Amino acid sequence: MACFNHADEQNNRPVLIPAGAKLGVTSHPAASRVDNIRRSLVHLKMPRPLKMLDPTIRRIEQWQIDGIEAIDDLLAKELSLRENRRVKAALRMARLSVIKTLAGYDFSVQPSLDRDRVMELAGLETLSIVQKSCICWGRRGQAKAT
Repeated sequence: MACFNHADEQNNRPVLIPAGAKLGVTSHPAASRVDNIRRSLVHLKMPRPLKMLDPTIRRIEQWQIDGIEAIDDLLAKELSLRENRRVKAALRMARLSVIKTLAGYDFSVQPSLDRDRVMELAGLETLSIVQKSCICWGRRGQAKAT
């Protein structure tokens, strides 16, 4: 629990003081806050922001970013890491074969397949020619909307 009734004399802003703390006794509040953040990141199992914390604090001290940007950067990195892990886990669980691309395709397996034409179609250059006029044909209920 914390109280907000103590004001910072320089900025006239409320200061977060832990419950039970003695007023007037300051032992490097910024350092203790950073330690609290580190402990919280460890407890929340957020290793990426933990590694980025010191460089981020240096950027704040050098006035390159403000606190909101710092929080946004740290959370964005963690979110990116978790999303990548989620996708990798989903691909493992789906037991899909190795992802293949046209660059690795062996066109000698199907000699009648024209490599240049396939690569041209893969580039989607033909869609720029069509632009807006396109007719979709098919039975009712077969996704034809463009």
